Amino acid sequence: MSINGNRMPLEQARMLADRISTALTAEGVFHVVCGSLRRGTKPDVGDLDIVVSDLEGAARVLTRMGAESHLPQERKGKNRRQAWGQLEGIKVGLYYGTPQEWGAMILTYTGNHLLNIKMRAIAKRQGLKLNQYGLYLNGEVIAGKDEKQVFDALGLPWLEPNQREIKQWTKI
Repeated sequence: MSINGNRMPLEQARMLADRISTALTAEGVFHVVCGSLRRGTKPDVGDLDIVVSDLEGAARVLTRMGAESHLPQERKGKNRRQAWGQLEGIKVGLYYGTPQEWGAMILTYTGNHLLNIKMRAIAKRQGLKLNQYGLYLNGEVIAGKDEKQVFDALGLPWLEPNQREIKQWTKI
């Protein structure tokens, strides 16, 4: 959701995400734009969620683009792996993921939230734990490098991002 309740039309959000992506690439930051923009099923978005390989570099990019940024060193505890800024009236969230966590991070931040809840419940029924860092069995990571690996490990059919707009509790 946006910081101030604003929403941005999908095409305008895509243009903003493209500008951010170009700047991140120029900075050498590997990234994937996630969230409702990646799902592409709504006419507007309230924020941009971006999984990044270099949080500090990504935060510098947002600052150079004129964002009011909240960098990780200003935050406490576990949230040091996140930063955010506001551009053109919407929140841009940055989420750092290691190569081993990359797929789980992209899966989580692409969402939607009901799909995340359902997948975590399925994992729990199988004696596993799923979070944004990976899929675990007895504390050991068994999947998370890419999204398909997580779906496969849970025995679920692959869902393209535009198929992940779960609106009610249904079978996936």
